Amino acid sequence: MDSMILLMDLQMMLLDVVYFILRSCLRIVLRPRTKPIDGELVLITGSGGALGRLFALEFPKHGAEVVQWDINGETNEKTAKLVRAQGGQAHAYTVDVTNREQVYRTADQVRKEVGRDVTYLVNNAEVLAGERLLDCPDAMVEKDSESKLPRSLLASIFGLFSIACVEDYCASKFAAVGFHESLAHELLTQEDMDGVKTTLMCPYIVDSGIFEGSRTR
Repeated sequence: MDSMILLMDLQMMLLDVVYFILRSCLRIVLRPRTKPIDGELVLITGSGGALGRLFALEFPKHGAEVVQWDINGETNEKTAKLVRAQGGQAHAYTVDVTNREQVYRTADQVRKEVGRDVTYLVNNAEVLAGERLLDCPDAMVEKDSESKLPRSLLASIFGLFSIACVEDYCASKFAAVGFHESLAHELLTQEDMDGVKTTLMCPYIVDSGIFEGSRTR
């Protein structure tokens, strides 16, 4: 039985590989138009972590100024120093995004100190228990959802399929995918929202430490 499942997985993987190779070749010929972001103010949550740090380092390369929110002030400030070292502008704030009052208070602080409103929002903050469902504390499941919903537009590959021991994470990421799709449809129906765009990203596993305890098989 296990060998049959493995064979089916290999067949699906080969089909996916062929599909993505063909799609990549097509995109080389028909390259999508990129949007200029020079002068934009980008707010990144979870900027002290692995993926958030990559976002914070990449946006200034294209002329954007970044505002960094993370619950870990030390790692967040380290990210800000890396951004400034490469010539970018960064403003680091210690924020627990699951605390609504902290979010509102820090948002007002950003407006006062930076002097303008955020134009791009990258909700990247992550929480993951990495335990079996019955071993996962209720508080951790709730904190996972609070860190992403209803605000998150950065989902995960685990918002499209799941693996073992990440039930809390998958639940919030599937919800983030559904939230984004519904929001995108709503914006299309609102004439006064013309020009407001959303982007859903579903990255694969990043070696940030939060997936310890999860299993792909």
